[in-house]
Amino acid sequence: MNSLRKTLFACMVLIMALSAWNAGEVILGIQKEASASSMKGGLPAERAARIAQDLEQRAKIDITYAALKAAADAGSLVPEQMYRIIDYRTVHQSGDETGVYFRGPIEPLIVRANTTRTLYPHATSEIFPYDIITYAIENYGDLYGSETGQIHYREDPDLDIWAHQDWRNWMSRWWESVEGSGVFDSPKPGYAYQDFPMFNPVHLVRGGYGHIHIGDQNWLDPNGKFSTTLVFMGRASKVTMGGGSDEWIFLNPDANIVNISIGDSSSGVVYGAMSNVSIGQNNKFNKFYGNVDDVTICNGVMYNTFMKDLTASMIGSGVTHNRFDGNVYGCLIMPGVSYQVHTSDKVGEIMMMTPPGP
Repeated sequence: MNSLRKTLFACMVLIMALSAWNAGEVILGIQKEASASSMKGGLPAERAARIAQDLEQRAKIDITYAALKAAADAGSLVPEQMYRIIDYRTVHQSGDETGVYFRGPIEPLIVRANTTRTLYPHATSEIFPYDIITYAIENYGDLYGSETGQIHYREDPDLDIWAHQDWRNWMSRWWESVEGSGVFDSPKPGYAYQDFPMFNPVHLVRGGYGHIHIGDQNWLDPNGKFSTTLVFMGRASKVTMGGGSDEWIFLNPDANIVNISIGDSSSGVVYGAMSNVSIGQNNKFNKFYGNVDDVTICNGVMYNTFMKDLTASMIGSGVTHNRFDGNVYGCLIMPGVSYQVHTSDKVGEIMMMTPPGP
């Protein structure tokens, strides 16, 4: 009889375990709610708590970068073992000063061995545990000058900001263009200088950067998100900006501004030349001081001023009340464009006609 009771009890435990498994997937020993399908699901505090619980269940080995790199080179990493790099920090070169490097604060990173010689690419920050980070153990010279490996992708899924660099700890050095002015507006070595973080309360983005995404409404939401003008002080390439970015400025007239996608926004100013640009619908009150090439201007764009030439671009339907002070070369104009002011030549412009219909 006792044997039968034990068998029945074991069956009940098994049934309960299977029910728990079906009710919610178990990952790394942690019961995961159906509503939280990944580490990105839920509120920041909830994600951070899940990550912390996961990390607590795995024995981490504190290690310096030098010791970790030596173990990888020697083939003595333990596969699936988690290591805590106690001395990681971002290091990179100052833009126009060869041999001058910025060294960020210590930010312990937790990584996991894939093989005896390699790590998985994903890392976790103890300071920002909900960030999505891609880390490489190799050091890079030149611009990066890294010393403890490198973060080459970082994303905050709540702010909807990502970049192919450690934007949380990237610095930019700017000089006075006028001695004693206290205005640090030049990326070239000059008089007094000041170092600025990449993201700060005055300029959301300061310096020359590439591969950056800033999502909708980051500068309008007072609840923990940025609330500021979106300013690019230097070069800019492969940048996407979500809607609601009022105002936005590309400030450097000598900068290369390429591969830019601007969502629904307004009151933008561009001092440099732009190419391969998409301007979202309902953009308005923007001013372009440099030449603009290969631009798609979506429907509803209005009250914009193009100071110089516009070439090889498409202007969508419903675009109205725009001013073109430069020449317009080889542009495709969709039906419904109205109230445009041209003070210079229109060459090779193709005006699409509204197709006939009932």
